Amino acid sequence: MSGIFGIINDNKVTNTLLQKLQPQLENGSYHSVGVATIINGRIEWQQVEDLHHLLPALSIGSRLGIVYTHGAWTSESDVDVCHACFYATAYLAVAHNGVIENHSELREELIELRYEFEGKTDSEVILRLISQPKEAISVTIMRLRGSFALITLFAGEDEQLIAARRGNRLVIGVGEENLYVSSDVDTLKLFSRQAIQLEDGCPVLLSSIKTDVSTG
Repeated sequence: MSGIFGIINDNKVTNTLLQKLQPQLENGSYHSVGVATIINGRIEWQQVEDLHHLLPALSIGSRLGIVYTHGAWTSESDVDVCHACFYATAYLAVAHNGVIENHSELREELIELRYEFEGKTDSEVILRLISQPKEAISVTIMRLRGSFALITLFAGEDEQLIAARRGNRLVIGVGEENLYVSSDVDTLKLFSRQAIQLEDGCPVLLSSIKTDVSTG
């Protein structure tokens, strides 16, 4: 099983991310992790197969972050699915779980528009689609076929998280002056006093300027 987790925190998100990762580190149930935070206006990210190597890399300060974890691999196809769930550039990161049924069709369309791809993952297709100047995230969600949940992290002038789902679970948690979004309700219980289920197909923006939730 894979999970995605987003944070807007008044303090550095590192400690919160470590709380999320520590149980998986101890019991060995997760074998791949991707983490993205914003440092000096740009997204810094790590994706590793060994959580012990990831923890030192998280000694960075940021108020926003997303983390993606994937369960133990049982076959080579599992590895492909794992790496399909996280992708990042300097100003945009995407973490998602589920299946994008029309990712090949969307990839071909973007290639015709002269977009270049580094790999063959669903997450990169989502990121390239979102990055189109005229393509609002709500339109992007409508164009994706399948069951999925995703969290996007935007850097730059307006630092923010945007979360959306179709079919798959994704819940917002409200803590003490902090906001969280997760596909794992049990994880939210560690940090939040209230949980709000996202509506299907309705993107939600979580701003870093204040702890506010608004639909897009």
